[in-house]
Amino acid sequence: MKLTRLLLLLFASMMVMSCSNDDDDKELEKTTDDLIYTSWKGEYTIVGDSGKVGHRNVILQFLTPKTGQYIILDDDGNPLYPGLNDLWYDFSGPVITFNGALTGRWTITKKTHKRLRLEAYTPYQETLELEKIF
Repeated sequence: MKLTRLLLLLFASMMVMSCSNDDDDKELEKTTDDLIYTSWKGEYTIVGDSGKVGHRNVILQFLTPKTGQYIILDDDGNPLYPGLNDLWYDFSGPVITFNGALTGRWTITKKTHKRLRLEAYTPYQETLELEKIF
């Protein structure tokens, strides 16, 4: 009986130790409901027909259900345009329509607990590759 309990305890311990937290990188449904009150940092890239045109480090904050901040950073991580970061948006499924410091209709193409990828075509391909700050 003690051996059975010992084996059962050993098996349960191995199961607990083998579990990992892979949910952070698990692809989530491409909806916008859980983006409100979050902040993201990453890279904005614009690509034309000839290849990579430009990129900037940015911070994107969803501060309320309708307003936020889009902050373009210099190479040292400082805001490039202080006071010109206001952003208004509207959510519709996987599409976010931005006005203000960032404009256009952006589609969520990848979303995990830690990462977010948005794309827009204006006629250039614009991409935001973001990592969650909080």
